[in-house]
Amino acid sequence: KSSMALIAALCVAGFTQAANVSWGTVLGSTTSSTGGQLDLTGTGYTCGKGETKTYAVIISDVSSLSQTADKTLFAISAGLPSGGNVPNQDPKVFIKQCGDGDGTSTFKYQVSSKNVTDFDGDPKPGMTNNQSAALAMTIARDANGAGTITFYLDGAQIGTASFDASTNELSYIVYGQNFDGSSSYSGTWEIYATNGAVAAADVTVDSIRANVIPEPTALALLALGVAGVALR
Repeated sequence: KSSMALIAALCVAGFTQAANVSWGTVLGSTTSSTGGQLDLTGTGYTCGKGETKTYAVIISDVSSLSQTADKTLFAISAGLPSGGNVPNQDPKVFIKQCGDGDGTSTFKYQVSSKNVTDFDGDPKPGMTNNQSAALAMTIARDANGAGTITFYLDGAQIGTASFDASTNELSYIVYGQNFDGSSSYSGTWEIYATNGAVAAADVTVDSIRANVIPEPTALALLALGVAGVALR
């Protein structure tokens, strides 16, 4: 019986380690018409000098694509500016979306104070009204704090960018909200993070949801339950 319990426990451990990438939940599924911001301090998912982190968002039910201005969809920033209420310190990385006026959109990116830039590709990467999409950015910073960003959309790499050396730690996520504090898109948001880089195949709606790190309590109960069955 004891050997069966050990095998059961090892099976649980193997199950939790089977995925190439384990995503931690930063924000569970939430619907918002005004967007919001998340302080990553204390979560283990801030990104400082010499670190690599990946941030992902699953977005759905976005239905504001008739507008034709660039608005922030998903971003990460170093912190709150003096007197400001929206994180807006360099380095910062934006994924923006520009509605095409016909229920479709084009994704663009901006890094710190540089110009907004289209992702490569023809047709340009984007989404349609009420489509679910998985977006992610891997940020790899060197010992001086300079960063290289790799962007992903629905299982494909869609672009790269970089920012200059900085001692500031990336610590705030902004979603559905412009850096001037105005709302940009209403929709449903799920936000995840992982330590290290990912492969393009890891950034799909199904792959992310299937590989979320279980809550510690739930994992412990699962292990006890399997072991208990084996001991009967």
